[in-house]
This record gives sequence, C-alpha cells and structure tokens, in this order.
Amino acid sequence: VLSLAPCVQQQCSGTGEAGVQLSPATALRILSAGCANLEKPPALRSVSLEATKSAVTASVQLSSAGSVYCAVYRSAAALSAPSSVNAVLLQKLTGSTDTRNISSMSITGLDAATTYKLYFLTVSPVGVMSSLSEVLASVREVETSCCRSVIAV
Repeated sequence: VLSLAPCVQQQCSGTGEAGVQLSPATALRILSAGCANLEKPPALRSVSLEATKSAVTASVQLSSAGSVYCAVYRSAAALSAPSSVNAVLLQKLTGSTDTRNISSMSITGLDAATTYKLYFLTVSPVGVMSSLSEVLASVREVETSCCRSVIAV
C-alpha cells in the first residue's frame, strides 16, 4: 500500500517550472505485510527401502497425516537431484498415509544392478509442502538387485 501525504500550502517551499510550488514535506509511507504457514508439512520419521531387479518398494512413516511424493534419479546421471519441488511432483510417485501415518509406494521399470537416489516431498492435508532444502536432505540411496534371469532349455 502506498500513500502520499499532500503538500499543504503552508508547508510548501521552493518553486518549480511555471511557478509550481515544490514540497520537501511530502511524505512517502510504505506498508509491508507478510504471511506464514500456520501448519508445517509432516516430517519424515523413517524410510524403509526394499529393492528387486527392476523395482523398489518404499515404506515411509511421517510425523502426522499427509501425503508423500518420491522422485527417483540414477546416482551416476548428470542430473541426480531435483531442481525444484515441482520436479518431484511431476514424477507422480505418491502415496497417502494410513492410520499409522505410513505410506507405501512401488517404483517400477528400473534397471538391474543400478544405484538410484530417492528424494521425498511431504505434503500436509491442507497442502503445505516441504521446502526444496528439506527434499534434498531426505535423499536415500538404493541399489537394484543383479541380474537378469537366464533360463536354460
């Protein structure tokens, strides 16, 4: 909000072009307002990972009810971490907590004998999300099992 105090004739001093009175007494007032989240996103209590040759099952316990999103990156890739919380949301790997605040999700289509980094984003029931720094701190590494099965005939 911006407001200017008017120049009162008795306070004006100086003369501008065309005889217009100028005022050093003109005041500029600025009002600044902010907001803060009344609720915080759930915290990660524990993460349990179980890997097979081509999938990882993540069981995540949160400090309170909510949802958890997961982003998966190859550890050896040039891009091995999310650059924003939207990068986690876009992978669409999600689960909601049960009555014990535990969420399980299955991540399929992975390569055998490969190390992956998993990042977790938590969201409260009213939509308050973890910050990017919290997501980056949540990283867990897991390696898929080796190798493809060979069937002899």
